[in-house]
Amino acid sequence: MSCTFNFKGKEYTEDALLKVLARDPDIIKEYGNFQAEKTLGLGEDYISEEIEIFNAKVKYLQKKLNAEVILDDSAEYSMLLPSNDQRVIDAGRPVIVINPNKIFKTTAIHEFGHIFLEILTTGDGKKRFQKALQTLRGTALEAEVKAAYPELSDEMFDKELVNTAMGRIGSEIWDKKENETVFKQYMTWFYNKIKSMFGIEKNAVEALALELLDNTSEMKVELSRI
Repeated sequence: MSCTFNFKGKEYTEDALLKVLARDPDIIKEYGNFQAEKTLGLGEDYISEEIEIFNAKVKYLQKKLNAEVILDDSAEYSMLLPSNDQRVIDAGRPVIVINPNKIFKTTAIHEFGHIFLEILTTGDGKKRFQKALQTLRGTALEAEVKAAYPELSDEMFDKELVNTAMGRIGSEIWDKKENETVFKQYMTWFYNKIKSMFGIEKNAVEALALELLDNTSEMKVELSRI
């Protein structure tokens, strides 16, 4: 006779319970090592985005990073799921959960940015990440992110800080992009945008955002790093 477990008034086998727990929003919030986008101050960066534009961004970014996107209106935040989540195991690739009622201009780039940074922060890429991080130290954005994510470890905070900057800057690039030729012509504009937004003189963050948005070559993803 197989053993069953009661969870929220229903009986489950062990395998079934594990799948239910992996999808339960309360369990994920309490124990999941997910990386979620929070709205920092609800400023102009958090304007709602039409689903057609969001889908276009996802399709574009999936050419760079092979990730699955799930729309779930019960999700508290949009998030990149940890590698031990059953949905990631089933998909065999990174999984991003998006609340369709909380899609902002930054959402797609922000969530794909988490995958990008996990790949980048190894080997030679780590030096580039650190350079970008240093340009953000002491900025208003750092204080804003720290206030929104007080629970993060130092390592997770550093990634969230760089990724938030990438998400904001990347969404601005997208708004100006009509095709690849026009996209590259905006680089000069982009340097000035960084300076005005974050007081940054260097272009390390810009370089990372441009690399994420260059989908001409796919980056290989190791689930063990997510």
